[in-house]
Amino acid sequence: MKIKKYVGQTAHEAMLKLKMELGPDAVVLNTKTISLRAYLDILRNL
Repeated sequence: MKIKKYVGQTAHEAMLKLKMELGPDAVVLNTKTISLRAYLDILRNL
């Protein structure tokens, strides 16, 4: 099993990234909403 993290401005955007990379049979194990500041910190660390 592959476990990966996908980040997007919306859940829909993150799901599109996931489906493009892993295919239509991919399964989401967990979702999390974060603040804008936390999101910018994540992007800065990529």
